[in-house]
Amino acid sequence: MALSTGLIRRLDSSDEPLPKRLKLAENVFYSPDLPIVRKEECIFRWLCHAFSKENSSAIWTTIHRCLSLEPKNFTRLSPETKNLLIDKLVASLIEYPQTQVTNEMLMCGSYILSTTNIQSYTKDNKVVALIKTLLLFTNKVLNLSGETENKSENCIGAVDCAEQAVSTFAFICRQNLSEKKNLITIFIEEIFFPLSVLVKTLKLKKVSSKIVVESQKCIKRLLLGGINNINLTNDGKNAKAEESEVIFDILRNKVSASKLEDITAAFVCLFQCAGNTFQQNSNLIDIILRKLVETVEQKEHSKKVLICLLENSSDISYNFDHEIKGVSLKVYLKQYIEEIVSKKKRFKSFDYELLCAIAKLNPLIVEDETQAMLERILFEDKSHDKEMAAYENLLKELWKASVRLRRQQKFLSKFLLSISKYQDKEVECLEFKNEFQLPDNFITEFSEDLKSRTTSAQVISIFHTLLFHLKSDCIGKLKTSGPTTQVCITTKIVAKLLVVYFEHSHFLDSSLPKDWQNKFYQVFTDLRNTLALFCEVICETSVKHEEISFVAFSDIVRIWCETYDLLRYYLQNSASDKLDFPVNESQFKELKQIIKKCKHHNCEESLDQLCLLNSIVYNHDNQLVLKDKIITHLWSSILENHFQLLESFNETQILNLTSHFVEEASRNHETLTKWKSISRNIHRMTKMFATAMALQIFSYTVKDVEVSTTKTIIDKVDFGKLLISLRDSDSLKKVLKSARKEILKQDIKSSSPVDSDKTRRNLILLSSLPISYLDTSIRSFLFMVLYTLEKETEKNPDLKELFTNLYLDLLRQNDVDVMSNVSNPVILINHFKDNKPVLLKVFKSSLTSLAALSFWEEFISTEECNKTISCILLSCIDSSKNKASTNEHKILLHNLSLKLSFKIVRELHEGISDPEEISGVRVSLKVILLEKKKLKSSLKNCIEMTLKKVVENSETADNRLIHESLQLSLVTLSNREKFDINEDVVKKLCIILIHNPDGKIFSHFLEVLKDIEFDYFAKTLNNETKKGLTEGDASLLDKLITIWESLSKAETKAIRSKSLCTSVNNLFNELIASDIREISSVFLLKMCRAIVASKRMIRLSDRLVDSIFVTSTQSLNELCIDTKLIACQEALGLCLDFIRSKTDFLFDRLPALTNLFRKIIRIILHEAKETNFSDEQMLRILAVDIEKFCTFFAKLKKDVGRISPYLIADIIDASSQVGVLPSFLKVSIDSSLSHLLSNCDRHAISFLSRTLPVSTQQVFKTIYDNYIKYHKFTGKI
Repeated sequence: MALSTGLIRRLDSSDEPLPKRLKLAENVFYSPDLPIVRKEECIFRWLCHAFSKENSSAIWTTIHRCLSLEPKNFTRLSPETKNLLIDKLVASLIEYPQTQVTNEMLMCGSYILSTTNIQSYTKDNKVVALIKTLLLFTNKVLNLSGETENKSENCIGAVDCAEQAVSTFAFICRQNLSEKKNLITIFIEEIFFPLSVLVKTLKLKKVSSKIVVESQKCIKRLLLGGINNINLTNDGKNAKAEESEVIFDILRNKVSASKLEDITAAFVCLFQCAGNTFQQNSNLIDIILRKLVETVEQKEHSKKVLICLLENSSDISYNFDHEIKGVSLKVYLKQYIEEIVSKKKRFKSFDYELLCAIAKLNPLIVEDETQAMLERILFEDKSHDKEMAAYENLLKELWKASVRLRRQQKFLSKFLLSISKYQDKEVECLEFKNEFQLPDNFITEFSEDLKSRTTSAQVISIFHTLLFHLKSDCIGKLKTSGPTTQVCITTKIVAKLLVVYFEHSHFLDSSLPKDWQNKFYQVFTDLRNTLALFCEVICETSVKHEEISFVAFSDIVRIWCETYDLLRYYLQNSASDKLDFPVNESQFKELKQIIKKCKHHNCEESLDQLCLLNSIVYNHDNQLVLKDKIITHLWSSILENHFQLLESFNETQILNLTSHFVEEASRNHETLTKWKSISRNIHRMTKMFATAMALQIFSYTVKDVEVSTTKTIIDKVDFGKLLISLRDSDSLKKVLKSARKEILKQDIKSSSPVDSDKTRRNLILLSSLPISYLDTSIRSFLFMVLYTLEKETEKNPDLKELFTNLYLDLLRQNDVDVMSNVSNPVILINHFKDNKPVLLKVFKSSLTSLAALSFWEEFISTEECNKTISCILLSCIDSSKNKASTNEHKILLHNLSLKLSFKIVRELHEGISDPEEISGVRVSLKVILLEKKKLKSSLKNCIEMTLKKVVENSETADNRLIHESLQLSLVTLSNREKFDINEDVVKKLCIILIHNPDGKIFSHFLEVLKDIEFDYFAKTLNNETKKGLTEGDASLLDKLITIWESLSKAETKAIRSKSLCTSVNNLFNELIASDIREISSVFLLKMCRAIVASKRMIRLSDRLVDSIFVTSTQSLNELCIDTKLIACQEALGLCLDFIRSKTDFLFDRLPALTNLFRKIIRIILHEAKETNFSDEQMLRILAVDIEKFCTFFAKLKKDVGRISPYLIADIIDASSQVGVLPSFLKVSIDSSLSHLLSNCDRHAISFLSRTLPVSTQQVFKTIYDNYIKYHKFTGKI
């Protein structure tokens, strides 16, 4: 007792600093021989009383050390000390982030929870308070982790501690079933809501944790067990039914004091768990849904809760006829729709969201209410962006509901009727008419469905519907009541829908029957007649003419004319009767007079558009006659919509058009951004147009400068003659002769500075042209003009990057000898000496000319040829040797390289770090070794020192330096007997190669390695691969995949192949036991493909093949949303690689192969439900790959005969669960099934017919009938 008192007195003494006293307490705690009674109690009580804001971190570190030695020490403390310690921990966690929380504190929490045995379970229990606080703290840390780096350090520790907390409570639930009622109360009132919020945050942050699984266990054990009895009758089962009511009563009380975000998170967590648990009992799920909504008393909050629950019901099959108190689920949801639609107040965002959720759940519920909803929402005032986004989503979901019901035309009719029926004086304003339009996401969905989810009959029906409303709601009402708001908006919407319809529907598909094509053309002819009537009405109502109606009319005529042009070409038989243009000559004159009076700019543009359509697109015969008249006014429309016409323009017309274009595009940054879209037509751009554009750009750049060398050079060229001479190189040289003389003077001057902003815009426009494909003489001339312009703007360094990119474009093909264009090439060299990429190109292009080699002979002996220029020149010679056309040329280049090599060696110092110099030294070394000359010690020392420096500074070195250093190391290691290269340097070079893969030198680099160095390379590659896959480092994985692919193509000795195979086997054993990140799945599959494709370097074994199948299947279990289809593509490729080239390993592993294929099919079909334009191309590729796999699989004949029926059943089951598939994917699936059916005998067909579920038996019968009718080979001809 005396020792205890003395210890406490010394610990409380302020004579010694706190760190020293803490160390004393720690030493006493660790000493087992000290006869101190209840020393743990004394020390922990003192530590708890010693807490303050300044020393809390140090004290928690001491507590952590004491508990980490033996966590059970906590159980030896008195209840008061335990509670005191927990209180201190809870207080620190609550004050976060104002107070720092260390990992030691979190570890203490884990130790406390791991050793606690709760005897009583009440709300006041300290351990329950600790669990709740840890859950709240972890959620706070995760939400703050993205804001500051120091806060994100706590994430891992916080999640681990929260996992321990939830596991502790789950363990309590399992061990204390007799206290279930008490535990339910504690769980709902203290833990359930914070736990649900944490689960939601973990899912949003994509943090994998067992908290999600443990939370579901707690919910099932405590809540769902009682709720399961909620629908029992009162006949002797009151006790069980009352238990469920008690649960909802507790929930109701908790909800009244909670935030809406916490309520929705908790209810969603509970509902998802109920959906997984009672998957086969849809009636019970319906009861739980309504009960949860009823527990929220506030009406707005109950709607938001219902929205969240419905959004999480996608995998639940409801019985919509199930009644509770005489109200079915269908009626229950309809009541919400009617209540929202009938409300007098303005819609809020959650009203739109609730309607959207119901439409997603069951389209039949909203079908009858669609008209009423549209009439209400279309013109409803949306005060902020959230309401507008909710409105747009609702409109899209209503359309998708009609698609699912195959009643698209009915939706369009209801939509247009809703506009025409709406009567409200407030919408009678020009601003509203201009702003009202279809949302972009609706247009995207509409066009996508036209392409892939609409049958040919529906295509015709949609056309009929749009045409009917164009006649009745647009033309008819325009004639009777004039251009009212409703008429203008309806006309604009119909025009937009027709444009999208013709752009995306497959009316030119060759597989469409002849009758359908004739029907389509009849409706199309009716559209032409309707447009003619529309034009008459516009002319008649000229006094009340409305701009919006005329612009819409012009858009419809444009799309009609372009479609008619296609029909005349592709469907000549159906479109045999010529249709007149909807606007005749007299109407054109009348429209010009009307538009001249109204003075609407948009109307003028639309009329010009009609003139262009009539003269060029519709009347092909009149193109040449009318072109000159329309270029001045319609050049913008020609470039935007009729770019193909430029092919028939003459030189004068091209210059006229480009002059207008350059002047407009270079006016300011806004117009430049708009007209840079010209680059989308780069594949159709003629040389004449590109040349004229480049000349006009330079001309316009120096147009306002009084005296300028660039202007003088440009003025010396007759643009018209130059364009005419493009077909004759001799004539072209004559046209450029006077300009070349001006360039040779090298007398560059400018009286006033060139406008740098204007120059920037013009250079950007020039960079969008394909100038690298122009004639050699033109590119040479443009280079010198660009060089002159740069000299005149030298004071503006911001333009340097633009000039450099243009120089490189002009010199891309290495056939422009620009040095011959100047009298003194040294001036050109000095100008570009700081611009090494351009200088490299200039040197390369000059070496193709024999005349230039005499200049280089003299130049290398002058002072201007410094070491850097010598190295660049030598590198260029080395790359040009093989392109020399004659022996004389080769000899001259060889002599020049020899002189340069000796010159470079003479000027070397101990170490070099410039990429160009390293490249020069490498080439010098090769030349000297080929000449069998003795290597100087200075050269050896320089190379050895350079490699050491690169190895030491590899992390900070740029890619070019690394690349050149690896090439130098390859030459050095090939002749390592002449150098003193340390083994450590070689190993570090192996690491550099892994992190900076170079396919050109990879196989040669492996060849020069010794066996021990190769083993080190393989070991390092395995370690880096495991690290990249487990950490999800995308940049590292990209490099590693390049290495693995290069490795699979390399050749090697048998001993190395065996060693590498063992190493790869070990790698896969480690990967199977490791936690692979979701983002790494694609890279893992690519690596597997590279290994399977290897012929000699990596020899497959049975063990390795098994490991590949296991890891590939595992990688498909958890995929990132963004990479699902890419992963499926790689996995399908892996299956195909096995079937094509590794069938020997396949016959014993057909179940593994088909299991992998089943997973792929299910993922692809699930993703096909929500196709967008970015995914469609990938899905088309996958559709082809699926058919390829089934084709090759079927060719295995008897080996797959027994397994084929099961594969067929799985594909049919997966397809039936998805519902509507894109047409291209459905065709591929049907064809794949036909290939598999070719391996099935009559017993297999009978087996499938008997054992398939009832819902899919008819599907199988249809597929089998089609197979018999169209695919099965009978031997008959």
